[in-house]
Amino acid sequence: MCSIQQHPWAHLKSDVLPIFRQAVITSLDRNYRTIPYTLKRVWDVDERVRRHTYIQISSYPVKQYIVAQRFVKIVLIPQWFESYQKNNVAFVKALKIDADEKEMERFAKTAKLALGEIFTKYGLNDATTMLGLREEDKTIPLKNLTIETAICWQALLKILQHTESYELDAYMVDLMAFGNYIKTFADTPTLCNYIRQLAYDPSMTRDMLQKMYFQSMMQVLLEIARSG
Repeated sequence: MCSIQQHPWAHLKSDVLPIFRQAVITSLDRNYRTIPYTLKRVWDVDERVRRHTYIQISSYPVKQYIVAQRFVKIVLIPQWFESYQKNNVAFVKALKIDADEKEMERFAKTAKLALGEIFTKYGLNDATTMLGLREEDKTIPLKNLTIETAICWQALLKILQHTESYELDAYMVDLMAFGNYIKTFADTPTLCNYIRQLAYDPSMTRDMLQKMYFQSMMQVLLEIARSG
């Protein structure tokens, strides 16, 4: 039996087990020879392999691509986004792999990079509507806060920081009010519907997921506060 290191591309073409194709994608060096083989897995029959491929290639430095390979930024991201009916939250959710803290960190980083491209291409109006920002304090109601909406919110504010100041002012939250928002979340995370649902599940797996989501969401909120 050949090893992944000996014939990686053969595994991508013929291995029937998605977990092996995923392992090959992870093990491949990032260079101009391997990128074409990796990109083909975006159309893999297995959703998890497609998702893993996207996460891998989204972290590649764009400057390493030749012109033809830059379609990741120009073509792939818009096409995938449009396949989710241009719904930012649904798109981000599709990137998430509930595995461990390391995967969650990679997911958050990848999602923010992809959203930056999406907001630049499609604008911000639909995003603000989907997030359901409250008019009175420019925050997402805690009951609707998820890791996906938190990341979209952070990416939105980051884009706005590079636009005209009046647009940023329209969405920037007051730091004191936002501090209270974070404190409320920290004190009572089950105000978030999704975390509350996890809290009611007695399994150890769900308990671990609850903690992981809480920590990830808190990190995003703190990053928003620091950038304000």
